[in-house]
Amino acid sequence: MPTSRPTEEQQATAAPAEAKPQHSPKPGAGSSTPVSPVPPATRPGPNPAANAAPIGRLITSGPSEPRKYADSDLGPTWFGAKPKAAQENAEEAKADGVVLNLDITGLMNGIAGATTTVSPEEVTAPDQPEPSDAQPTSGGPAPGEPSKLDEEAEALLVPGPEPTEIKPAAPGRPRPLGPEDLAAIRWRLDGATLREVVDDRDALRELGERLDGPLADEQDNVARAGLLSVRAEVYRLLDELGMAAAASRLALAHAESAGDVQALVIAQAELAHVLRLRGDYAEADRLFEQAASSEAPELLRSVVHENAGRSAFDQGRHMEALDHFARAVRLGLPDDQELAQRIEVSLEAIYIHVLRDGWGPYPRMRREILGLVKAGTPEQS
Repeated sequence: MPTSRPTEEQQATAAPAEAKPQHSPKPGAGSSTPVSPVPPATRPGPNPAANAAPIGRLITSGPSEPRKYADSDLGPTWFGAKPKAAQENAEEAKADGVVLNLDITGLMNGIAGATTTVSPEEVTAPDQPEPSDAQPTSGGPAPGEPSKLDEEAEALLVPGPEPTEIKPAAPGRPRPLGPEDLAAIRWRLDGATLREVVDDRDALRELGERLDGPLADEQDNVARAGLLSVRAEVYRLLDELGMAAAASRLALAHAESAGDVQALVIAQAELAHVLRLRGDYAEADRLFEQAASSEAPELLRSVVHENAGRSAFDQGRHMEALDHFARAVRLGLPDDQELAQRIEVSLEAIYIHVLRDGWGPYPRMRREILGLVKAGTPEQS
């Protein structure tokens, strides 16, 4: 039997024994005395069993028989699942593996191809989140019935209408002008010169460009006269007095051809306003007087008197200007706040000029303004 090297403890125990050796007869030396029957624990000297190496060591442990489970008819156990549940899971997994086998020729004709069912080992479906409104099912569809995926595929492959070419929309013409567009023309009155000033000139130019289409299509003289008067006003506010004078004279011609009083008064007042800014006061005052003495509505004549008063202010005729402003207030609406503000600015300008230059000439008679008689030149200091 192989022996291993004794440890330090065993050597220390064996030291006293080596100091006093005991002579015992050797076995097999011819002596008839048998081997001592004393057990090894009582023998002097080292224990041979302590130095013996183990023969083998157990590698595995546990029961030596196959595992036994409870009866399957009694339901699931702690250490295993029911065989029926495993079978249902396998059938459900097999039913989910569905792919579409479509013929490209049939697809071009709007016909869906047939669907085939394969096992989940052959096809791996992509991971897609299930819809929230889907109801859970206990198992797959019955044999012979179409699955939900088949029905959705057939609904998506229903042939639709033939595609039509989408043509780009042609650039539309500007929308026609309305009263709100004309009322959107905002300007302020300069307190030193009593002239109209516009801050947003780009919007005013855009409004003038939108007049080209309606003017080209309109055939009625009254409507054309009104559109031309608006164009003349746009040019005047943009300080393009030459274009404004041409548009206003053309408007006056259409108004005279139509014989409409209101269109005629508007064209006369617009042309007179342009001539005033150009310094042609004689013709401007004559047109203002003709428009103010017409049978036009009072509101329209109120605007005419207001513009005639500004023309008189430019000429230094302050008393005549005050007379026109008073008539403008009398003919206007009682609650017209904008008119009241404009008149207030005009009166302040007159007051400043009167303090510096005096009242100027006496007011003229109507026949003098129209050129029927020669006007005198007396001045009031």
